[in-house]
Amino acid sequence: RKVVPLGVTLCEAYLLLRGLLRGLESRTPDWQGSVVGEPVARGSRDGHLLAAAVLVDLYMRDMIEVFHWTLSEGNVAVAYRVHKRKGAVELHHFLDDYMHHVEEIFRDMLLPGEIAEAPIWASLEERGILDHHRPSWQRAFGCGYTHVDVWDLARPDLLLDLKDGYLNSARILYDKSVENPLEESANDMLMFCHLLQNCFDMSVEAIDGMARVMQHFCPPFQKGELFPPLTMVHSSAVCHGLIDRGFRMASNSDTQLAQEVPEFN
Repeated sequence: RKVVPLGVTLCEAYLLLRGLLRGLESRTPDWQGSVVGEPVARGSRDGHLLAAAVLVDLYMRDMIEVFHWTLSEGNVAVAYRVHKRKGAVELHHFLDDYMHHVEEIFRDMLLPGEIAEAPIWASLEERGILDHHRPSWQRAFGCGYTHVDVWDLARPDLLLDLKDGYLNSARILYDKSVENPLEESANDMLMFCHLLQNCFDMSVEAIDGMARVMQHFCPPFQKGELFPPLTMVHSSAVCHGLIDRGFRMASNSDTQLAQEVPEFN
């Protein structure tokens, strides 16, 4: 089932927190404390992780089928093929923009160059999470400059909700006094926090980005070890497989084995 306990998708949350992290680390006065929309999908190695997050969002909505194999023990289902699920209909959602490109996205673990991350930023802005858009620029590699979008975070309460959800997720896992650890909405939040943290754990250019942003905007905050809900262990393994593939592409690691194993077995 889809997991959107905060009203934002995994790819929206990943891109938003990464934009906040870029603003925190910047020396440009107008960027500090803002959401910086520097090119990610095609402009950084973390574009592979963003593509993985989009595929996870589509998978959790039953829009795509992920073919995978697993070891007898392990928490990662190794994905080797993805295609649009038969009978899937449009969501009337920004994710529809990626539905016609899922095989290409999986192959390269990159979003299509003609649309990149634009629908994700547009969704965040249309729903009032971002505001006060202004164009900016930064030096490009080599020579010249590249365009950068900058916004204010209009909904800081979203970070507070994420912090509360993260703490409740830890309680579900570690506090034996919790009355109903299998309660659906609490487990949705646990799954969301678990996957979002994993995206940043695997990030090449924004490692631990979620924890760093939360420590700045919502102190005190301490990163902990999260596990998937018992009712979503298989779904989590498939999602981890997609994120792991994104990490392997970002770090120039081998992904051929994932395809070879099902072909020879």
